[in-house]
Amino acid sequence: MKSRKLFTRKKAKNGEGRQSVIKHLLLPEELIRELRLYKDAYSICLSRKKDERGNTIPVQVTWEQMLRRWMDNVGRFDKDVKEYVESGKAHLAANPPAPTFPVDPTEGDIWEMRHFFERDGEELDAIPGDLTPFYAVKEGRRVGMRQLFADGWVLMNEAGIEIDYNKAAEVSRILKEHQKN
Repeated sequence: MKSRKLFTRKKAKNGEGRQSVIKHLLLPEELIRELRLYKDAYSICLSRKKDERGNTIPVQVTWEQMLRRWMDNVGRFDKDVKEYVESGKAHLAANPPAPTFPVDPTEGDIWEMRHFFERDGEELDAIPGDLTPFYAVKEGRRVGMRQLFADGWVLMNEAGIEIDYNKAAEVSRILKEHQKN
């Protein structure tokens, strides 16, 4: 099997925390299913370990690793696209965009938005709770928001806005109030 190397994020120096801002992409469901197949294929094909019965033990592959591999290799089949992207990167480096400001996740018709927990491309529906602002059903059991946060999950809405615990309490209250009406 051909050796493949996937993208790995460089570690920050001690005291220099590095945090990615996660954004949500709205894609057709059938495309998401197909992308998940590709992700599963990378997990199997990149594995070097087998269990006691000789079955391949999948490795964890993130969406970022898979997409960066594709982006890094686009020049092999679309040279003009690669050149255009490199030109755009150079332009952005010379002219950085103006800073953006987060939008308040409690404003507008938020009951029309999907709210979910996200971790490494996996999503769980966020359900307004009584004992916790939101919970999710994971492996057949209800898991509260604090535990999900501790396990590395992030609460988001479909606009890609990350929601902290305090804002989540307000969002949950608004959603439950709207359900009553």
